[in-house]
Amino acid sequence: MINIICQQCEERFDTWPYNIRNGNGKFCGRKCYIEAMKTEGHINKGRFKKAHKQSNTGKTHFKEGHKSWLDGLEPEKHPGWKGGKTSYTQRLLSTKRWKEWREAVFERDIYACRKCGAASGEGKTVYLQAHHCTFPVRKLAKTIFEKYLFDIRNGITLCRECHSRLPKK
Repeated sequence: MINIICQQCEERFDTWPYNIRNGNGKFCGRKCYIEAMKTEGHINKGRFKKAHKQSNTGKTHFKEGHKSWLDGLEPEKHPGWKGGKTSYTQRLLSTKRWKEWREAVFERDIYACRKCGAASGEGKTVYLQAHHCTFPVRKLAKTIFEKYLFDIRNGITLCRECHSRLPKK
């Protein structure tokens, strides 16, 4: 290790030689590095400027009235088309009816896991999932039991951990 002087606070610190060879090892810690980047005209030769403009300003490079070449394109001709390989289950999970069923199950269970009672709040985040009690979605997708699919009585709210512990059917 080599003992050098921090270019921001001018205190001595130890660093490895390869850090200096790679252009690093100029600051004793992250705090000094950030402080140095805030000051104008620092050692980075203008790489970081005090009033750096945000690149995403919401403006497009298209002229007004210009349409993308993908607008109105048939799905089969889209470059991302993979021959209609979206599964029934995946299409089902993106429907409005599914999202309404899921939300209704969460509301009925007061946004808490029915197994362990976990709920979000007080700085804690719990990821909830709606679970079908009687028929798993994988099997429902291949059968005619859609009337059970959107029945609120057939769903319970589980946290991610409890849902992952359930046996796979």
